[in-house]
Amino acid sequence: TGVQTCALPISSQLVAAFSRVEALYIADGHHRAASAARARTTLRESGAPRPPMGDAADYTTVLAVAFPHDQVQILPYNRVVKDLCGMTSRQFLAAVSERFVVTTPGPAAPEEAGHVSMYLDGQWHLLTPRQRPTATDPIASLDVSILQDALLAPTLQIADVRMDKIGRAHV
Repeated sequence: TGVQTCALPISSQLVAAFSRVEALYIADGHHRAASAARARTTLRESGAPRPPMGDAADYTTVLAVAFPHDQVQILPYNRVVKDLCGMTSRQFLAAVSERFVVTTPGPAAPEEAGHVSMYLDGQWHLLTPRQRPTATDPIASLDVSILQDALLAPTLQIADVRMDKIGRAHV
């Protein structure tokens, strides 16, 4: 049938399978995974009963899937900014130029990692960071981190796009 069976319980099979995974990065769904973990902890600590949800699952179970890096496509990280923090477009571009090499016109989507495409005044601009994060820092080298650390926070004063009350006025 093509289905492999093992004498080990499923939990032991999973532990054995994941022991061969050197590193795992949750590219999408990390907020859902964190939320599920918090909900599980809250339910466990409240002493709530564990009603089964079917096939032996209950609130301690989280559905997840992992794919090899070469079988995943990370989609663009897009932000729409409502205002330029009191700057004119020209002033904003000058501020951006301090941290990025600005190529105009640029593509609507960057063609390589670490670059940012920006639409301003009816035109696309390609932003190439003047300072690149070290390759040994996997988080700082993500496009989303480059955008946040080199543009949104220092230029538009958006410290946290989800929680910052200043940022909510801009993003």
